[in-house]
Amino acid sequence: MAAESLSFSSKIFKVDTVQMGDRVEQIVKGGRHLFPLLPKAFAGIKQIGVIGWGSQGPAQAQNLRDSLEGTGIRVKVGLRPGSESMAQARAAGFTEDSGTLGEMFAVVRESDLVLFLISAVVGFRSYHSGTNNPTDFAIGRGEGTPARWDAVIS
Repeated sequence: MAAESLSFSSKIFKVDTVQMGDRVEQIVKGGRHLFPLLPKAFAGIKQIGVIGWGSQGPAQAQNLRDSLEGTGIRVKVGLRPGSESMAQARAAGFTEDSGTLGEMFAVVRESDLVLFLISAVVGFRSYHSGTNNPTDFAIGRGEGTPARWDAVIS
């Protein structure tokens, strides 16, 4: 069976082609020198919702918030009501008063781009927002994952 290849293009970032085992893939190499391009890359995005505060949520939410400071793009963390992670998110500077912390489904509905950084099981059982927002699942497409999601699966 032939290996799949990942291919994409970017009008903003340089795309490199690399060999990964028996696959040819295209990647974008990161770096702080690319920060000035972020507003252009996120053109039209006013709010990025980060759903979950497990292993990836804190780092990705804080990195996005800090990297996008001064651009007018808000990063808002969404958690389940009563989540023990609310206190941790507040300690990291995300608060209801500042509009950067809220209930997960409300954050999904109001965000232009959503990163689901929650367990696949929790995500697939509880996701129901009624939106057409671009979504990045930072979870693998494992056994039992629905075959069709209007999303970008990473």
